[in-house]
Amino acid sequence: MHTREDESFICLAGRLDVSLGGQEYVIEPGDYLFLPRNVVHTFRNSADVEARVISVVSPAGLEAYYQALAELPPGPKDIATIQKIMVEFGIELQLPPGGH
Repeated sequence: MHTREDESFICLAGRLDVSLGGQEYVIEPGDYLFLPRNVVHTFRNSADVEARVISVVSPAGLEAYYQALAELPPGPKDIATIQKIMVEFGIELQLPPGGH
């Protein structure tokens, strides 16, 4: 969940399954979906073909989060380290009950 930014997805190719605030969406080429801040969301490609989306984030700054993730050492990632980075950028990881 982003606490500082709103996000939008514009699907260019394939399809993306999006869970947003407890509702399920499937976006396909040409579809647009707004993901407001402070609403839990997840997304995944459940298809056998590549999905391509444009993600628009406002205000700017979330790109530094992805840069921090990219700078982690190669190999398996430690979730505690990732969570510390998330906190720096106002991102809250909310796992389902019993989730890992």
